[in-house]
Amino acid sequence: MRIQRNGLIKGRISITNGTNKEGIVFQGIPYASPPLNELRFKKPILPKNWTGILETTNFKKTCMWNSKLTNRNHDPSTMSEDCLYLNVYTSKYCINQGGCPTILYLHGGWFILGSPNSLGEETLIENYANDNRKIVFVSINFRLGSLGYLSLNQRLKLSMNTNIALFDVLGGLEWIKREIHVFGGNKDNVALMGHSAGSTAGIYIYTSQRSLGLIHKAIFISGPIVHPYLENANENYSRRLSIISGCSNCSTNWDDKNDVEKVLNCLRAIEVTKLLNYQRAVDEYGFRIFGPSSDIGEESFMIEPWNKLIKKKAKIPILVGGTKYEIVEGLKAINKFPNGETTIILDKVKIFCESYLSLYQLKNKSEGIRLCIEEYSNDVNKTIDIGDDFLFYKANYNLCNEAIDNDSDVYLYKFTYNKLNDSIKGFQFSNTTPFHSNDLVYLLGEKKNIFSNNDYIMQKKFSKIIVNFLYRGNPSSRGIKFEKYTKERNNYFVVDLNKDNSFIGMKNNYHNEGITFWTKTLKEKLGNFNEFTNDTEWIKNSPKYFEITTGRMIKMFVYPDSYYTCTNKHSELKRIETMNDSPNKIIYGFIRGIKSESNSKSGEAYAYLGIPYGSTRELRFKEPKSVPKWNGIRNATGNGTNCLTKSAILTRPINFEMYSEECLSLSIYTTKRCLQTSSCPVIVFIYNDGLNFKNATAVRERFTLGNFAKEGHNIVFVILNFRSGIFGNLNLNKNLPNLSMNTNVQLFDITLGLQWINDEIINFGGNKDNLSLMGYFTGSRITNMLRYSKRVEGLISKLILFVDSVDGLDMIDNSETISRNIAITTGCASGNTSWDSINEMESVLECMRNINEFELLSIQVNLEINGVNMNTPTIDYGESSFFQYNKNETFYRKVYIPILVEGTFFQDELTDENLDDLFVCQFFILYDIRDSEALLLLPHNSNGTQHDGKIFNLLDIPKKQCIEKLKETDYASIHQLNNFNYKPTVDYYQGFTNKVEGIYVVEKLNDNTERFDIILEELFSRFLLNFINYGTLNINEGAATNINVKINNLMIISDSYINESKFDSIVKNISLQVYENILESKDSLFLSPIEHIHNNTNILIFINNTIGKSNISSDNMRFSSLLTIISFIHFFIFT
Repeated sequence: MRIQRNGLIKGRISITNGTNKEGIVFQGIPYASPPLNELRFKKPILPKNWTGILETTNFKKTCMWNSKLTNRNHDPSTMSEDCLYLNVYTSKYCINQGGCPTILYLHGGWFILGSPNSLGEETLIENYANDNRKIVFVSINFRLGSLGYLSLNQRLKLSMNTNIALFDVLGGLEWIKREIHVFGGNKDNVALMGHSAGSTAGIYIYTSQRSLGLIHKAIFISGPIVHPYLENANENYSRRLSIISGCSNCSTNWDDKNDVEKVLNCLRAIEVTKLLNYQRAVDEYGFRIFGPSSDIGEESFMIEPWNKLIKKKAKIPILVGGTKYEIVEGLKAINKFPNGETTIILDKVKIFCESYLSLYQLKNKSEGIRLCIEEYSNDVNKTIDIGDDFLFYKANYNLCNEAIDNDSDVYLYKFTYNKLNDSIKGFQFSNTTPFHSNDLVYLLGEKKNIFSNNDYIMQKKFSKIIVNFLYRGNPSSRGIKFEKYTKERNNYFVVDLNKDNSFIGMKNNYHNEGITFWTKTLKEKLGNFNEFTNDTEWIKNSPKYFEITTGRMIKMFVYPDSYYTCTNKHSELKRIETMNDSPNKIIYGFIRGIKSESNSKSGEAYAYLGIPYGSTRELRFKEPKSVPKWNGIRNATGNGTNCLTKSAILTRPINFEMYSEECLSLSIYTTKRCLQTSSCPVIVFIYNDGLNFKNATAVRERFTLGNFAKEGHNIVFVILNFRSGIFGNLNLNKNLPNLSMNTNVQLFDITLGLQWINDEIINFGGNKDNLSLMGYFTGSRITNMLRYSKRVEGLISKLILFVDSVDGLDMIDNSETISRNIAITTGCASGNTSWDSINEMESVLECMRNINEFELLSIQVNLEINGVNMNTPTIDYGESSFFQYNKNETFYRKVYIPILVEGTFFQDELTDENLDDLFVCQFFILYDIRDSEALLLLPHNSNGTQHDGKIFNLLDIPKKQCIEKLKETDYASIHQLNNFNYKPTVDYYQGFTNKVEGIYVVEKLNDNTERFDIILEELFSRFLLNFINYGTLNINEGAATNINVKINNLMIISDSYINESKFDSIVKNISLQVYENILESKDSLFLSPIEHIHNNTNILIFINNTIGKSNISSDNMRFSSLLTIISFIHFFIFT
């Protein structure tokens, strides 16, 4: 045969076994010139003419691919960069008579692998290319992976094209228009048909105006349309490829055409096998080719944005369908046990939800994730469908409806035939059969094995649907009643057989539940939203998403040494991950951390220690300044100097060589997963043992890594150093706004640290939009006060308050009195000093700034011994103040974010004598003695004094009896600590019974831990992780809800949780009943109006009331726990 443009070709006759069908086969016809050298990364050009007869009787080599994301055998000897060939299957009838309908088929393979060579020649002839069916079937090779979808900057007019693979297919369609008549095909009746990634590519081609007049029908099988609005898809991947290849470095300007052209020339010069080895490495780091992108511009493939193109699609018939189950990603989120029971893994469901929703511009992403988890975590069958619903069924639904809007005839089907048995090579039957691509054995002969009679019947009838559609644009014929798709019915044809071997036929409501959630429910709950046009959010989630879906461990991206050979330092922030000693680049310069493996349970973690975030040089008593940039690589491999601290309470010796006024540093602990994704939640920890002293290095790395920065938990944990005591809270006169000092210097320090973290945490794997500020002991008081300043608005998204969560706004403000006492003691002021005189105040300040810092510390300690303690930060106001408004305005301007409050309520050993002298949080203190029904409430007024000197007993138990019960108990308890049985586990502060639970989160625990300690540690970390991730404690795998006093719902957390997976209905009923009774009781002290809760702030209360050894009944324990939580809720209403 002579191809009109190029020359003679020779094919062969093929006769099928058994059915004796005859077809004519031409394999390896060039439709474009080899895309080599300067043609790499360019759209194809026409093939050159040849002389003589070109042998086209066997397949040519497939297009190059190399990926570890598949188990398929990778054999470079079967591949070539010279691969732009197609294959034609026709018949004598078509060649002699002409005018036969034509199919161009696009194979699948994740856009990175595959070829048409896997199709079954006999099946293609039996189904299409014979004298009865009279179809011309064409399959095509097109470039894959980086060779087919490289995109360095599609906004520049470069010597390359984006969407090269689509241009290849377009070249094939243009070849068909020119040449298919030679093979008996009708150039005016061409159907584009694709499966999986080939279907997705086909949908982009069908949507682009470039295909107008080239295709007249379309068949899309199992094609996921995930990100059609992404205009920069593949840029991140492509640039990483260029970095690993040594073709770009940290000075490459991706917006500079000359820079990018240099990268292109370098990539073209690399031998193709080596280039694909680099591509494989990028895959192993958890980054993958997106496939087609919505590139824009005259030289692009799509030309216009997707939202415009879907309204301009060709008005041609389309046939859309797929299998009952597709890739069933949801199976990865299900644990199946040998006894047949299954459980749903919420963490994996969450990753799926985060990944899918990262494509949408949601106003409230966390709520969207919560809704998604709720939708797909209550039923195993729903969980299985999560990926198929989003990736496939929703895509089919949208595709059908968009085509109807363009007045096209649309037909939708679902292949549910599951009697596959031995028909497919390597097939194993499961509950999710038929699976993605199982239908191809009947349509295309892919992986065909041994057919039964039923299999042959299915092949004949199923392929008849395709043939009917090719001839008439309608799949129907005698015995096949295939109705058009309508929006109202969402109707589809079931490709499956009745007992009489007839088709089951039409049904309504195609995957209705899942489609409704993704297309309607989310918008009803969250409001309308648009898709992102860039891939930033998706990239953050892709490594952990691909690790789950492929079952392969994702390696951390390692930047080669060549990356750091920069010739030009740019000032903009560059996101660089780290591995071992590879430095990070932050806005201030390069920084190198250390790899840490604190213990076996933590796994690999990475620490960046002592990073300066602010400078206090010559700024004593003033707000800090940002640190200057540095040259070279800064080592962040050891803790920075501690801020000056000393207290009379602190008995352990201090090495003052480790302390300095220039101390504003932070330490970051992260994981390789976080570094890959830059999407991990962040905890910023405010540690404070007292208002005069603290030491961030007291937090043991074991617990930082064990509870937060470890694989599986993946929390980026940040510890801040900030000034405290006299250096952090000096306040000589807050009403003098023009003094050369700031009140609340401590809070200014922390706020600058939060700003630094928001700017830089992405470089250490953190998501600044999910940043929890966690305070411990007096650090929780400081943390709580921060939310009353608009200076932190937008810097934090949640609060976690441990132990001492008193609201500082209602504390007695005596910071001025204390500060003035210090000034007088130093000799810088006297009893005659005029504290309202700016000049005199400046003289006092100058004097105090000239005193040696350690001398100031000694004065602070001496005053403390005499009962003068530095207080909390003060509510200052004025332009240069921290809070800026008066007390009342400050209260109503506070930042409304979710809050988790946790505390131990045994503050000291309780006796009758010391009962009235106990320090109280603010309004009341609880003593839950865990025995019988005894519960004491000691309410206090806001000034900290006992309310009327009375003891209020909710359960009508006399005071004496309650105290006696307290004295009699001697069992080991985390909260019942009368005999201090917890001492063996704590290194110091043995008298601080009100902060014992801290040893299970951040404190120093020694080696005398028991199994119970380990259980509690895991319990604490789990609750914290759930709150950080979901904004809820998430008890019983998502069963718990946030506390909301408006609907009187409660959550009980007790020791029974350690031993039981669920609470019984009786306890739940009791909780609601008792809570209502307390609210309605006339004798109740809790009369604070509910409307004091402003703006629907989300509050969670977690009372640590867990017992170590006790024989107390669980019902009493739960009841007692309930009252504890109820009371603390009301405490928070007051505050």
